[in-house]
Amino acid sequence: MPIWGGDQTLAKARAIENQVYLVAAGYDHPTYVMNPSGEWLAVARERGSAAIATIDLNKCLRQPNNNLGDMRNRLPKELRLDVATGIPGRQSSYNAAHA
Repeated sequence: MPIWGGDQTLAKARAIENQVYLVAAGYDHPTYVMNPSGEWLAVARERGSAAIATIDLNKCLRQPNNNLGDMRNRLPKELRLDVATGIPGRQSSYNAAHA
């Protein structure tokens, strides 16, 4: 993720919420490799150097019972058919049945 004037806290948040390894580099932003927990695995201390880390691509990143990104199982639990969709020009199934 090339960054100009980026925020390290936001980069950490993106790595954690998306459960991904994040590589950041920028003109006024440190160059680093971050793990899915938001911890730096490697950092380039000098300008023009590289941050190098070994990443185990066989390791499962998803945590058990973590609904983050699991929309297939999450959607039926959160779907509200009793609330209008609010889409202009479209009537919800609830409003159509009760009109």
